[in-house]
Amino acid sequence: MAAGVFCFSYPKAIRGDVNPAGGRLRGQAAGLMAKVTPGEYVRQVRQELRKVAWPTRKETMVTTMMVFLLTGVLAVFFLGVDWILGSGCGSCCRWAVEQYRAGRPAGGPLVR
Repeated sequence: MAAGVFCFSYPKAIRGDVNPAGGRLRGQAAGLMAKVTPGEYVRQVRQELRKVAWPTRKETMVTTMMVFLLTGVLAVFFLGVDWILGSGCGSCCRWAVEQYRAGRPAGGPLVR
């Protein structure tokens, strides 16, 4: 909120009210709105916050439980994927080492 008060009262000359196309902005887009004091700005913010449809306690609890549940499901899923990939890569590496130690190149008969 402090940043909003600062930016709202920041001088237009420093803000450089210029649109991205390069021309000067006009009217409300250029910040030619009625000047508002920081106190009035805070009152307007509070007034807008009263209009917000805040979730009920039950909605918040249900949403929180869903987040925890899905986090657990995804953790188990990625644990399984990691285990499968790790086992597969480990098996391939062990096979290649065995082939090397036995004097057989892992590339097959074409590699000498």
